[in-house]
Amino acid sequence: MSDRPNIKPGDVISVEGARCVVFRVREAGHAFGDCEVVCNSEKPANFDVVWRNDAWASANPNDIGGYAERNEELRPFIRILRQEV
Repeated sequence: MSDRPNIKPGDVISVEGARCVVFRVREAGHAFGDCEVVCNSEKPANFDVVWRNDAWASANPNDIGGYAERNEELRPFIRILRQEV
């Protein structure tokens, strides 16, 4: 298993095949996961992600994510996501 890649807010990563933009990076082993991302440029959602088995994965597969557009803090990351499409 490889170490978690170095990421920072604004980076584009692939989470289970979906293009996502990193919003928040946490310390490894954090209870909520390694980071929080924004995905789905048409209906933006935010959710927690972990580094598992050499890939980014949802920290909670049953979580469909929050409504990212309702969070003003996430808007710059939604713009990045939309630029990448």
